[in-house]
Amino acid sequence: MYTDELPEHTCPRYFSRAVARTVATPIDIHWSSARTFRVTANEGNVDWYVEISRTVATRIMTAMGALMPARLWRSPAILSLMQPVAGRVLGVGRVGLHGRTPNGQWFVVNPRRLWVVADSHATVNGEDVGVPGPLAEQASLGDFWIPQRGIVAVGEAVFEAGEGLEARSAG
Repeated sequence: MYTDELPEHTCPRYFSRAVARTVATPIDIHWSSARTFRVTANEGNVDWYVEISRTVATRIMTAMGALMPARLWRSPAILSLMQPVAGRVLGVGRVGLHGRTPNGQWFVVNPRRLWVVADSHATVNGEDVGVPGPLAEQASLGDFWIPQRGIVAVGEAVFEAGEGLEARSAG
C-alpha cells in the first residue's frame, strides 16, 4: 500500500493487517485532460495511466448520490440495501459501503461521483502489471471489497478513530 503521509495517519492505519507492505513515498497525480491522468509514485517505480469515462450506470448512480440526504449516507441499513444494487448496476461485483477494516475500525464510504476506467496500464519496478480485469476470486480489505471493474469514485469516507485518535474524514 502506497501512502504519501505517515502510515499512522493514512490508509495503513486501517488496512495494514491485510497488506504485505506499506511504502511512504511522494505520490503525484497529473491530469493531462478531463478524462486522463497518470499516477507516479516511489520515484517513478510505479507508473499508472488511467482514462475514465461515464456510462449510463455511472450517470444514474452519480445522480442518485447527489439527491440522497447526508443522514441516509450514514445509515448502515440504507447502505446495506444499496450495496447489492450498486454491485450489479456498475458490474463491479460485491460492494462494501460500510463495515470493519482489517485493523478493526468501523468505516462508511460514500461514493458521490463515479466513472468507469475505460483504459489503463501500469508498470511497477519497470514490469507491466498486465491487462486490467476481474480476479478469479474478488479481493477484500476487511468488509471493503475491491471492485472487479475499474471504478474512479469521488466522495467521502469516515473511519472510527480507534486507539484514542480522532475520527478522520477524507474526500
